[in-house]
Amino acid sequence: MWCYLDSRTAGKCVSLILHPSLTAGDAIKHVAKEAGLIDIQGLVMHEVVLGDCLERPIHYSEKLLDLTLRWGVWEDEDRRNNYLVLKCNKLYAEAVPCAIPPLSIFSEIQFCDNKPKSKFCKYLVSVANANITCRKEDKNGQTIESFSWPVEDIIWYIGCEKKRSPPHSLNLTFIDKHEPSVRTKETPAFGRVLSFGSRELFTKWIAALLVAEYDSDITQNNLLFLE
Repeated sequence: MWCYLDSRTAGKCVSLILHPSLTAGDAIKHVAKEAGLIDIQGLVMHEVVLGDCLERPIHYSEKLLDLTLRWGVWEDEDRRNNYLVLKCNKLYAEAVPCAIPPLSIFSEIQFCDNKPKSKFCKYLVSVANANITCRKEDKNGQTIESFSWPVEDIIWYIGCEKKRSPPHSLNLTFIDKHEPSVRTKETPAFGRVLSFGSRELFTKWIAALLVAEYDSDITQNNLLFLE
């Protein structure tokens, strides 16, 4: 499999053999060596899917073969142009220094489910106790829980399908880690989406998700970022 440097259109790529034990951290070192890169601080392996609409910084311990095999159950159109790229990610780099446990966040965010005719609506959404929870006020003014997902059971991406028409340009899409991401009549959209009105709130959310998923084990011995 090819791993691109900086972007798919930059014209630079390195071949990767995805054996079962190859982690993202190992792949970064291999790609850097093959490409003659001396300084790899700030470089992160990314999964890019859905025609460049979504991208995901990959944790250094994640096995790349498992990641790419997951694409196999997706719809042909969804997986056709998926690829790996090694690059810097400014949003991620801004979030990592804030990802200090314990960390939770609670804010009003536009949320859209993956059900038919779902639209973006304001919810009170939190990341706390390793869960994403959406709440909304009922007719009596009481805040009730509408949805909840353990962070360990989801995969989250930066970005959103264009046809979802999110209200803001900064978005997170998440899918179920243990269920095939197949479009059906009941779930025609790819994942659920959170849309953020400010960059500051967006980076805080990325930081909170990183802590919820990895606690303090986010970077590889200061290889990816200078702490």
